Amino acid sequence: MKKIVFLIALLGSYSGFSQSIYDAVSILTLRSNSTARVSGVGGAYGSAGPEIGAISINPATLGMYRSDVFSFTPSLGINRSNTTFNDNETSLKKSNFGISSIGFVKGRDFADSNSKLKSINYGFTFNRNNSFREYFAGNGLNSNNSYVDYFAAQANDSANSGRTIDFLKNNAPFCYESALASASSLITNTSSIDFMPVFNGGLIRQSVVSYQKGNQFDFTFSMGGNINDKFYWGGALFGQYFRVNYSNTYKETDEKDTITYLKDFTFNTNSNMVGFGVGFQVGGIYVPRSDWRLGFSARSRTNAAVSETFSTSLDANLDGFGSIPRSSSPDFSNSYIISMPGKVLISATKLMGKIGFLSMDLDYTNAAKVSFKSNQDPFIYESFNRSIKNQLGGAMGLRLGGEYRFSPKFYGRSGFRYQSMGWKNHDNTDNNHYALSVGAGIKTENEFFDFALVQGWYKTGYQQYNGYGVSGATAQAKILPLMFMITMTTKI
Repeated sequence: MKKIVFLIALLGSYSGFSQSIYDAVSILTLRSNSTARVSGVGGAYGSAGPEIGAISINPATLGMYRSDVFSFTPSLGINRSNTTFNDNETSLKKSNFGISSIGFVKGRDFADSNSKLKSINYGFTFNRNNSFREYFAGNGLNSNNSYVDYFAAQANDSANSGRTIDFLKNNAPFCYESALASASSLITNTSSIDFMPVFNGGLIRQSVVSYQKGNQFDFTFSMGGNINDKFYWGGALFGQYFRVNYSNTYKETDEKDTITYLKDFTFNTNSNMVGFGVGFQVGGIYVPRSDWRLGFSARSRTNAAVSETFSTSLDANLDGFGSIPRSSSPDFSNSYIISMPGKVLISATKLMGKIGFLSMDLDYTNAAKVSFKSNQDPFIYESFNRSIKNQLGGAMGLRLGGEYRFSPKFYGRSGFRYQSMGWKNHDNTDNNHYALSVGAGIKTENEFFDFALVQGWYKTGYQQYNGYGVSGATAQAKILPLMFMITMTTKI
């Protein structure tokens, strides 16, 4: 899920495109960890009942409320990773604390017993629908090539016919990394001769540390109602906010002291992406008989305005040169519109009297309909959008879960979640995400306390350099996000 950001995409690099496409795929494939009750049943709450965390799944759940409530959910996340890089395995663990959900519902019951419309409820919710946190690190020995070989090959691209440093700087941010390599004396040229690495190949210790932090939230104002206890309807206006930070540190070291000139160098990249969009959602829940509920929901296409910044730096320590002062790029920036396709959801819940329920949610979105647009140049993303259509297809989410009532006050829950990411190439390591969950609930007269533990897993890959005939090793990581949540709900 790592990103070299928009910089290469600006001038048509395929590798830059693939990274930006991943961002769009991640944003449109929602993986709700909103409240502990919803998470405890794997997110399968599209028709299960009234719950603050379910309103962003299906706003018709709002119509099922019988009382006014306020809900608050803090969470603790622990991200573990196991990474294989250059035939070496590395483990890493990071933790974070956050707020997953806040919301309240206010309703009005109609006293007229002859009215088919039994009640109308209003709600405001703040739900975290995605967490983009991902951390992994890897290191190992490589005797095939170095990042410096890539820097030189990039600087010698046929577009740079004069082999000038000015070309590398003026074509920023596309070629700025090789400009930093030249400023750090990792590559050299004289009299317009080809750029050459300052050292030849050898046994190099390569390491990568990759951090990704960020979340996606929905701010939703909803209205829902109850028609004759047979059909519940709902609609919502939502604002969708997301923020993602990527930080990658790549290092090469001559740990055996066998390579002329090289001691070590470190290349850093840092980017931030912030976006906001608005949309609407409608839904309904039909009760064909007392022990069944069938739900549906449709989410509109959402256009999000995105701003992005990117910077790089390089530190080098070379034999004969000593420690070379850090070379840094300017802060590059860009803005654009991501248009994300709508989504449809169907759900079914089997009620088992006072014992509990079993529930299933199935949603679908056509990821191939993601598109990028620039306000400055309407054609700049034309080939990029064609690439999206070639690489992406349908993305499906399946959620299964259930709740068992041990007594009127104590509940147990469990669930499973599967999310495909929409890649047509099913060999893509980031194609499928999974999660198992367990949960518990305690009910008092006016309060509810719910707990959930969610263990997710998926695989991802990261290749620091690839192009101009030079390919680096790929870090293959298994990501194991674990989240513990507590929801406190009170009647108001």
